[in-house]
Amino acid sequence: MNDSSKKKIAIQLIAQVNDFPPLPAVVTRILQVTADPESSLDKLAAIVEAEVGLSASVIKMANSPFFGLSREVSSISHALAVLGMEEVRNMVLAKVMFNTFTSYRKKGDMVNSLWRHSFYSALAAKTIAENMGHDDNGLFVAGLIHDIGKLVIFLAFSRESLEKIYGKTENLDDSKKEIAYLGLNHEDLGRLLIKSWLFPETLQMAVGYHHCPESAPAHQLYPLVVRLADILAQLNVVGMEGEEGAALCLPFLDPPLAGLFAEHGLPLTAATIKELFRQTEKAFAQADDLVALLR
Repeated sequence: MNDSSKKKIAIQLIAQVNDFPPLPAVVTRILQVTADPESSLDKLAAIVEAEVGLSASVIKMANSPFFGLSREVSSISHALAVLGMEEVRNMVLAKVMFNTFTSYRKKGDMVNSLWRHSFYSALAAKTIAENMGHDDNGLFVAGLIHDIGKLVIFLAFSRESLEKIYGKTENLDDSKKEIAYLGLNHEDLGRLLIKSWLFPETLQMAVGYHHCPESAPAHQLYPLVVRLADILAQLNVVGMEGEEGAALCLPFLDPPLAGLFAEHGLPLTAATIKELFRQTEKAFAQADDLVALLR
């Protein structure tokens, strides 16, 4: 494919981003409230409670064994009191993103698989962040939306065209395939999309540079964590377990990624990678009922 053809496809895909429906206004309001240190729990509760269906879903999720609460959660205010603002925000965003993905059922299993991977990446990003000593729940959101650019590609092309881009099975790192066929990749498209949604720069960096965190011009922690979370989630989906799965993460011990992790508080070794793999496997297993509730 020559450069002019690639440029034409790139223009079409960027137009697809511009036509992509905006997220519900409730998401923007929740992001604004949770980003403001002066915001109260009551303010967030009022926003979520105004969306009756969403509110009911969050209460169901809060009562999931995933959170291990000793008493039943009966309201959004109660969920906020026992789980905290960030956890409730994450549940809301997970539900809204699931609805965004599943509204495009015509792509069938491809979109369903993409959603499951995105949710597991969010769980893995949260686990990694905790091991790094970071309590920024924005990393969960970063994992959740990191592949949103793929959804744009899935919507823009037929299944036959997608097989030309990715082959019969997707490689763990398919950005190069996308660039070869399209002239740009899902990172570029995703960053453009969430920028149009007015998402914060931290999330733009996570989405736009999760395959090359060392190239991110700012907030490298976000794409760095998502890079490893992405791999951990992919390995889970393809059934890699234990020592075999952890071994496939060993390239993170090489520069520049190892140096970036050390700078951000998590010096990686073979032992720490195995432990991260064990922790994320446990988180994925515990989250199965939560995934069912999101459906």
